[in-house]
Amino acid sequence: MAKYLNSMGTSYMFEGIITKATRHVVLISPYLSINKRLKELISEGIRNGVRFTSCTACRS
Repeated sequence: MAKYLNSMGTSYMFEGIITKATRHVVLISPYLSINKRLKELISEGIRNGVRFTSCTACRS
């Protein structure tokens, strides 16, 4: 079932995904806005060998 989240809920979900990742994270969102906290978590993940891919204007 789909979940509809506000910006705070989205940030919370992204934090969980980023901190639990061990290999690769793909974030797909047309409205992706990365705050300071998420940037820090992504940087930490990269230092730990996690690859990150984001797509904000994907076309199918």
